[in-house]
Amino acid sequence: MKKNLLLLALLSCVTLAQTSCTKKSTGTTAFTVCIASKPQTIDPALNTTADGGTYDVHLFEGLYKWSYEGTYPNGKVSLVPGLAKEAPKRTANDNGTVTYTYTLRDDAKWSNGEKLTANDVERSWKRAVSKAVAADYAYLFEAIVGGADAEGETDGHSLSVKATSETTLTVDLVTDVPYWNELTAFPAFAPVYKTADVEGNWASIENSANFICNGPMKIKEYNDSKIEMVPNEHYTGTSVVNATDITFAFSDDDSAMLNSYKSGSYAFIDSFPNDQIEQIKNQYTKEYFNVGQLGTYYVCWNINDSTLTGNEHLKNETDREKFRNAVSKLINRQYLIDTVAKGGQAPATGFVASGLLDADGQTDWTKKNGPNQDGSGYYDVSTANYATQAATAVEEIKSLGFNYDEKEKKFTDAPTLKYLTNNGSGHEAIAQYLQAELGKYGISVAIESQEWATFISTRKAGDYSVARNGWLCDYNDPISMLDMFITDSGNNDVQFGKGANATYNGYSVDVNGDGTIAEDEKNLTWAQSFDKLISNIKVTTDTTKRYKMMHDAETMLMSTGCITPLYYYTDFFLKKENMDGFFSSPLGYKFFYGASLK
Repeated sequence: MKKNLLLLALLSCVTLAQTSCTKKSTGTTAFTVCIASKPQTIDPALNTTADGGTYDVHLFEGLYKWSYEGTYPNGKVSLVPGLAKEAPKRTANDNGTVTYTYTLRDDAKWSNGEKLTANDVERSWKRAVSKAVAADYAYLFEAIVGGADAEGETDGHSLSVKATSETTLTVDLVTDVPYWNELTAFPAFAPVYKTADVEGNWASIENSANFICNGPMKIKEYNDSKIEMVPNEHYTGTSVVNATDITFAFSDDDSAMLNSYKSGSYAFIDSFPNDQIEQIKNQYTKEYFNVGQLGTYYVCWNINDSTLTGNEHLKNETDREKFRNAVSKLINRQYLIDTVAKGGQAPATGFVASGLLDADGQTDWTKKNGPNQDGSGYYDVSTANYATQAATAVEEIKSLGFNYDEKEKKFTDAPTLKYLTNNGSGHEAIAQYLQAELGKYGISVAIESQEWATFISTRKAGDYSVARNGWLCDYNDPISMLDMFITDSGNNDVQFGKGANATYNGYSVDVNGDGTIAEDEKNLTWAQSFDKLISNIKVTTDTTKRYKMMHDAETMLMSTGCITPLYYYTDFFLKKENMDGFFSSPLGYKFFYGASLK
């Protein structure tokens, strides 16, 4: 379970730098940590989870990378060149595109000792965007000229990235993308070795003995219970590597994780029973951390699931939108945080996370969220107004024709919501809260828990009704929490624009950002409206207009009722007091290669 603090101060420390300032440490350099159960994949192009990303930032290094200056957690996260020797040369072109020219380090090597070249980067990016790989994150490459076309190609050849020499890489961007260098630090943009197959089998447990990477660490052993890493002797980058052996143990049993931490078997855990948080905070005052993250914990609804589409009172999508939004208002988010999550989270008033900044670069995004863009949010999260809001929600559901027993104060014919979650006491506790809270109103919730990798696959396939979800930004920009819902995105778990929803003409939005909804912007399909809006946002250079359009996108997303935000993430974990050289980023990744136990 994770949580959220105000990140304005934190994010002001996310800076661009030229070199890493990590200090060399001494002490015990072999240790075991536990951050999650077995990952679905460690192929950086195919991974979509924070735990998988953590493994990848140890094993791979992109053009840029994240570093840390100072003593954790009071220092600052810095974006620094990785494979790139220095900051790229930027050239604005007459047609509005922008060309970045990178010079790679001439001593860069793969973990097998072979030279790593710009050709490897070009090949890897074209692989990641290609139809053959069908990566969930392929849409991120649409920032590059030809990216949209490349997604439909077996080899991604239309992607405008080219190695002009062994150490020179040119990239043509569709416009001046403010977060571009951050994207190059994201695992999906990491280079992979030439033998990487399109299915990702090269990165499986079965093939781990032949796993080739380019980051500060390499795989020593990978099985169903752990992934063990040791220093990559061919790594020539600037990251300081202190750890001589990092064992990432796999577990989704947070009680067992806590016991292993208490016994000294684990030096770090980032999950433990919520009902023990207060005790843990008091017992481990110097080892308990609660830091900011850019993300939101939410419930998502499968827009095409028959639970609602087959209900006699919910025959059309407008009614289903009304029902889902009303159910969202029945949730007492502050009570959930105070009694179940217990991590100091902030109740979510929208989907885009607190800590992201608005157009002025100073104001928190949430201060301007909501349909009126005034910070009122999309519903009231105050405890004082919960009863009034819940009563309004009951009336909205009644208006749809559901039978309400006035004596029992419950609906008698509401659909049973099948709620999918992954194993773990924190997630299951939230599921149980929703079950109890909605049950008060006669809305039954049936809980199904699955092992992590299975859960991710089930949700992505759209084989669910309602599911727990969470999203951490991939980079520091609000669009990172919006573009995942375009029709063809592999992260579009809601299934917007797919199946029956593909032909639904009920969306109206100011697609062009000119301040009005024109006649030709009314009653469109999801692809015609949301997809187009996101596409226009990505080529808009006027900052004020761009942020207005992103607020419009969030409003459209929230209007569907398919996104039910619960709280803004914070990241709480236990770290041994004597662990030095560790850091985490607000994007959710943990960095252990520079760590040691003093």
